[in-house]
Amino acid sequence: MKYNHITKNGKNLKIGIYTAYFASLDPRFITYQKKVFDKFGIEINQILVEPNLLNRGFNSHGTLLTELSRNEDVDYLIFFDADAIPLKSNFIDIILDRIYGKHAIIGIEQHSNRLPNTTPYAGPACFAISKETYNTLGQPAYNETTRSDVAEELSYISKEKNVEVNFFKFSNCEVPCWPLKDDVYFGIASVYEDLIFHNFESRNNSEHTNRFVKKCKEILNEIDLHMLIHIMPYEIDQLEILLTQLKHNSKYLTEDDTILVDILLNLNLVDWDNSIFPKSYFINKLYQLERLTKTWAITDFKANDDQTVLGCVSHRREAIKNTNSKALLTIDADIVISPYLLFHVLSSIKVIKNTYYVLTPQISPLWDDSWKLLVNKNYINEPAGNIFKFRDPYKYSNCFGDVNLQSINGFKFGGGLATVISSKLAKMVNIPEKLGHYGLEDTYMMFCFDILKQKGIDIIQYILENEVVVEDHLFRANPYKEYLTIINRQEEFKKIAHENFENEINNFRKNNSI
Repeated sequence: MKYNHITKNGKNLKIGIYTAYFASLDPRFITYQKKVFDKFGIEINQILVEPNLLNRGFNSHGTLLTELSRNEDVDYLIFFDADAIPLKSNFIDIILDRIYGKHAIIGIEQHSNRLPNTTPYAGPACFAISKETYNTLGQPAYNETTRSDVAEELSYISKEKNVEVNFFKFSNCEVPCWPLKDDVYFGIASVYEDLIFHNFESRNNSEHTNRFVKKCKEILNEIDLHMLIHIMPYEIDQLEILLTQLKHNSKYLTEDDTILVDILLNLNLVDWDNSIFPKSYFINKLYQLERLTKTWAITDFKANDDQTVLGCVSHRREAIKNTNSKALLTIDADIVISPYLLFHVLSSIKVIKNTYYVLTPQISPLWDDSWKLLVNKNYINEPAGNIFKFRDPYKYSNCFGDVNLQSINGFKFGGGLATVISSKLAKMVNIPEKLGHYGLEDTYMMFCFDILKQKGIDIIQYILENEVVVEDHLFRANPYKEYLTIINRQEEFKKIAHENFENEINNFRKNNSI
């Protein structure tokens, strides 16, 4: 066994952390649980209940917890279910702060879903007890009884012997299933005090397994794709359409694909005092949409009203600085995509060998012929110009048969057209502060990529041939136009970007001279 040694009030404490699991459990639970503990620098003993233990009577979860509590020579025991993990690296300190120096137990706030008329108890998904307290209780068994679920008996006995029963309070869950108290339901993917995550119902359920893996990857920063979407309040309905499309896309992802959907609702450019709709309407809808997206992705949905983010460029700038993903995808809320876009993007990221790359879907003709590099062959003879605003996006966006990865000469992409840039390349260039909040960041990056390429850095732009995205100018609507007083600073922001563009390019060229 391996142990953790903590000093508390000048006393050295030996702490054992244990997980019991059976061979039938999907091995990803054990693999990713161990990865999380390793990231936090914490020792955990993951104990496989092998046939020889079964033959010795270790035929239940409770039996193994009982034997460990009776026989381990430690000051404190902490138990985790195999589908539970800590969310903070200092969780041991937090636990000790709650029970150190007193007769007390602590566990997740749980209610038995098989026994009626019971009260919440300290559940074993994350449960801690000192060896001294366990002995004071009379070394009780953790096994189920006629009145108790696994480990629930210790809560009963603690109350009978005036030992404190403390809880990691339930915060939220993705799928409410069982009553806890006062119309509060806990369930699948439950979080306790932003400290403990417990998956629940993990045996033989691949969907629940994927939730656990996704949560672990979030902690481990194992993100394949960081998707960025910036919206104004009046674009909330367009966002709903896009997120619905992405939900359909998720059906074709593999269980190992991990996507972070990062959405910023910009509340800074509305005069709320002179608007009919309150900002709370848009905030509430944003978080309702997050529930939809949480079913398949890691999410970071946020509303900003502190004037720090005034446009899509400032959102992208901060994301590039902070991301730990393999690649970033920027997309506007009014883009229409095929059901297979994410599958083809993730598949491409896995096979592209270059460290520095750009990946774009194809398009229909846009403002001028400079976009022809990206136009799908089915539309190559259609005219460029403003006529693109009158095309039916649901007719033109499509996946036309086999999708192939093709490299092109030079660089051409639009910031909101589902453009993918490898994170290492994006960080190499970033977006200077002086470009402001809106405009020219995609052009700036294209210029910088050319400069780096002239320097000898191997940067390639690929297109997803036959995977076509289209911006919806035809059907998008703003039903909030009469009810929101917009503070329109778009031209001001464009002017700032144009005034500083050339100087920032020269600065980049100077700092990356050949």
